[in-house]
Amino acid sequence: AKISFNKLFKSHHGSKFLKLNPGDSLSKVLPCNNNDIIFLVSNKGKAVFFQSDNLRISNKNIFGVKGITLNNDILVGFGVYSDNLFIFSELGFGKGIKQEFREVSRGCKGVKVINLNKK
Repeated sequence: AKISFNKLFKSHHGSKFLKLNPGDSLSKVLPCNNNDIIFLVSNKGKAVFFQSDNLRISNKNIFGVKGITLNNDILVGFGVYSDNLFIFSELGFGKGIKQEFREVSRGCKGVKVINLNKK
């Protein structure tokens, strides 16, 4: 969900800004600007890259929007993409990504950004 930064500070008593499904929890809050590229990475090496403009600013206490479809995997990282992105496996293998990604629609399964072979 995308919430205007100013709305977060208007309440003096605290407010609920995001509804979560049972079994889900808040992972991280990510500040972003218009035209930023957001990325989400799964533990199977797939990633989704999309413009932050694809997220509309919402009123408080809403369900969010789906960023990536996770099939028997979990979200392991996300952020605002800059010039370089480095992805590392649990065993320490890594890969740098520099403008070689393909933007896809929010909510899809993602594109393969790193091969994770069990050796």
